[in-house]
Parts: sequence; structure tokens; C-alpha cells
Amino acid sequence: MITIIPAILAKTEEEYSKYVEKVRGIKTLESNWVHIDFMDNLFVQNQSIGLDVVKKYPIELKKEAHLMVMRPLDWLDELLELGFERIIVHAEAEDVEKCIEYIKGRGREVGLALKLETDLEKVKPFLERIDVLLIMTIEIGFQGQPMKPEAIEKINYAVSVRSSNSSALLSVDSYHYVVGVDGHINDEDVKQIVEAGAENLVIGSYFMESDNIDERVEKIKEKLKS
Repeated sequence: MITIIPAILAKTEEEYSKYVEKVRGIKTLESNWVHIDFMDNLFVQNQSIGLDVVKKYPIELKKEAHLMVMRPLDWLDELLELGFERIIVHAEAEDVEKCIEYIKGRGREVGLALKLETDLEKVKPFLERIDVLLIMTIEIGFQGQPMKPEAIEKINYAVSVRSSNSSALLSVDSYHYVVGVDGHINDEDVKQIVEAGAENLVIGSYFMESDNIDERVEKIKEKLKS
């Protein structure tokens, strides 16, 4: 099943409030999810709005947080208090195992995001415990970059690793994660991304830079049908 998830990356409160209104106005999405990016200017060379801003603009959608931060453990309690249903931490950040256990222990979904250069082999110890594996297709922290072609190979590999464990459903080593993709997804490249095996499509600038997101949602859907 393909899930289209609008993504908000905002550096100011003004940007964030504008994007929230855009997401609220989308009529053609079935997913009921919104993806919100957070950056600390340490893990990536950019900084986003903080949780104080998110709290001021409630949104009636399921929220997933993408933590592009060095110390994600410090963010978890407040994210949980704000009702985030899914929290995605980076495999390259600090205390990844503690974060996974803490989020799962609070009954929420947990995702693991990978920078483009990070080898999937390095995160295999975590794969049996996560709900989403998010493959980045661009340098993280900056919207509008073209998708890197090597991302397609990584998506393929993430799907093949999961499939190789599908026959061992009762094994502790079995993987059941959904493969997500984040980074410059648009109507031109979405088909090859889905054909590679992606299921969750996190779409930011392609939606947020448009005055008619519903029109762009329909373009994505048409490409997937063709």
C-alpha cells in the first residue's frame, strides 16, 4: 500500500503556520498523516522551529516527527506529550537503541532514518524493532535538492533485506518495517521510487511550494497509475 505523507520543514513560526494551513486544506489525501521535520544545527547545518511552535498550532492529523538532531533522546518526552504517533530518529545520532526502546515502551511507532551514505548493514541490529525505515534521497536538512540516483539502489536493498526474513515470521530476527522515502519526491521521479519498493512517500517542497497541493497530489496518483 502506498501512503502519501505531506512534510513540513519550517525555519520560522510564520513558515510553520503557513504550511500547517496548507496541510489542513488538502482534500485528496487518504493517509491522515503529516510529517514534521526538526533540526538542531548540530546534526545538520540547519535549524528548524522547535516544539514550542508546534504546540501553538494543533493539527487534526496523525503526526510523525523526523528528528534530524544529535541527541534525540532529549526530545522524546515532549514529542510524546504533544501526541506524536510516530517518532523517527537517525541511525547516525546518539543513543539510538535507548530511543527505540523508550518510544516502543510508550506504545508509539518508531522509525529509523538513514543518511544517503549510511550502509544498511550497519543498522541491521535495529531492524526487527522498528515500524518504518526511512531512506533519505538527498543531503538531509535542505529542501529542493535533486534526488541522488544511488537512493534507488538503497530502497531496493532495504526491501530485499526485509523480504529475506519474511519466511521466518515467528523468528525474533523477522523484519516488518515499512520502507519510507524522503527527499525531493515529485511527479517526475515518484514512479521509479515506488517501483524500487517504497511504500511511504514523504513529500515536502513539491507540495508546500504549490498554491494547489490537491492538484499535485493528483499528479502523483496519476503517475503511479501509469
